[in-house]
Amino acid sequence: MKTWIALIRGIGPTTHRVMTMQQLRDACVGAGFDEVRTILATGNLLFATKVGLPAIRKRVAAIISDHGLTNPVFYRRPAELKAIVAKDPMPDAASERPNHLLVMFLDKEPAPQSIDALSAYDGPEQILVSDREVYIDYVDGVGTSKLTPTAAGAAARTVRNCAELEHGGQARCSCWSGCEGLADSLWPSMLLPCSTRSTSSTVT
Repeated sequence: MKTWIALIRGIGPTTHRVMTMQQLRDACVGAGFDEVRTILATGNLLFATKVGLPAIRKRVAAIISDHGLTNPVFYRRPAELKAIVAKDPMPDAASERPNHLLVMFLDKEPAPQSIDALSAYDGPEQILVSDREVYIDYVDGVGTSKLTPTAAGAAARTVRNCAELEHGGQARCSCWSGCEGLADSLWPSMLLPCSTRSTSSTVT
């Protein structure tokens, strides 16, 4: 039995009208997944299963389609998330503006031309591509940036959400560069370091 994290892009108030998190959990249980949980209400799905990734993709896609949605889904194992945080490639940004440092998760490693396009991007953001993730320092904030997960074909979450998901709703680290606890507690797809105090959230 292996634990998987499915990050469903674009889940929010609009999609809740046709698929609530309770409906998503129920459908996953009905599809044969075990230990099904969702964290927050933004499509963070955690489950255990004996089947491989191809079968997982097919089942989750069918669940989403049955609710009339076409949202892409990104998959990671907990160990992969731990490794992402451990890299800490932008320590200054993590220390000075942790709420502006995000990790964008992709379905596969980007092609060279895509990396070149990101390198040529003329914006204030600092960008670093590593495997299937893109670390982005939104120097001037995320809200007004043109560099969005949708534009890049990715899903997005926060590092705090990763910790909360693995600990059933408890975040227990203070910042990206001080994530000793987070290394044992990861979970999802655009990730931010935690705020400066431990925070709890409701498992939905």
